Formats: sequence, structure tokens, C-alpha cells
Amino acid sequence: MDLDPDRSSTHGGQEAPQNRLSGAAETTWQLADPADRAALAPAVRLLGAVWPAMLDELRASVAQVVLSDDTTAEGDHTDAVPQGTVLIDRHCLTPSPDGLLGSVRLAEALVREGTRTRYDAAAECEPFVTGAAPAGPLRRMVVLSRCALLYRRLLESGPAAEPALEQRHARLLADLGEAVAAVGTHRAELTDRGLRLLDRGARLTSGAAL
Repeated sequence: MDLDPDRSSTHGGQEAPQNRLSGAAETTWQLADPADRAALAPAVRLLGAVWPAMLDELRASVAQVVLSDDTTAEGDHTDAVPQGTVLIDRHCLTPSPDGLLGSVRLAEALVREGTRTRYDAAAECEPFVTGAAPAGPLRRMVVLSRCALLYRRLLESGPAAEPALEQRHARLLADLGEAVAAVGTHRAELTDRGLRLLDRGARLTSGAAL
């Protein structure tokens, strides 16, 4: 696993077969509500346009997307759902008070929740931390890194700077900086794979290419 799926796809893709859910690569994430299906489509098109490798990884590791009215559904509650299923707050479908479009918010939610699923699957194959070291801080850093990369790509692909995108990108980078610092306190407890993720996260906070 790498912070940027583009790098994973160009370095042999060794992890993909053992972590791929059966049939997940062909899934279209059908939702029962036609309105939910219509709302999901723009976010999927957006990811396909600015980050095809990320969308490919999501299709390989996420079997089902569930839009929930429960604002506590995401993140720490994913252990309560089947492997490969991600819960996303339905509020992501609407624009944010800061002006982020619903399609952008939903794309971020797909990246965020899909990355949690991908991280957990990859960690089962080969751990990122040793012994009793907490895995949560590194997982959070990876999620923030990928969300920040999404906004970097959105900003680079747009014809002009958009304040809402810039503000969200800046906030994610600030949170990522804190996460990198937190993981750094456990550097001695990271495996080589974990160290690579940490080093790439630190590069991302500085604006360097991965």
C-alpha cells in the first residue's frame, strides 16, 4: 500500500490480488434509492477524472457503499459492518456551508472510508506497526494524506483556484501535520512499511511530490 495508488499500480501491484474482494472490481455500488444512485454518480465521475487509480482501488476494495442518516456512522463504526462495506453520512450529498459541492464532499468521503478499508486489509497481510504500538495514529495519517492528495489533484485540474477547495486542502494539510507528528513519536515501533508511509506523509505536508 502507498499513500498514492498511482505509485502502487506502477510498482508491481503485489498486494492487489490478495486484498481484492471477490467481484468487487466490477461492482457499480448499486444503492436501493434511485436518488442515492444519482447522487453517487457525479462523485464517481469526479474521481475517475482526477484520480483514476484511486477509483480503481476503491472498486477493488469496497464492495458496497451505504448512505446513512446517522451522522456517527462513519469512521470508528466501520467495524460493525461487513468487510468491504463503507458507511457515508448522507449530509455529504449537499454543499457545505463553505461552498464545497456535494460531489466533492462525497468524493472525499469515498476516499476517506475506502482508504480505511484498504489500510485494514493491507495491515492484515503485513503489519505497519510492531508489537503493541497503536495502529490508529498511522491509519489516520494515511487517510488524511489521501484526502489531501484528492484536493491537490482537484486544485491542479481546475482552470482557476477555488477558495472552498483551497480552504479544505489547507485544513487537511494542517491536520495531516499533526498526525505526522503524532505518528513520529512512535517511529521506533513502525515496520519498514510503516516508516515509508510516515516519510511520505511528511513529504506531503511540505508540498513535495511523492
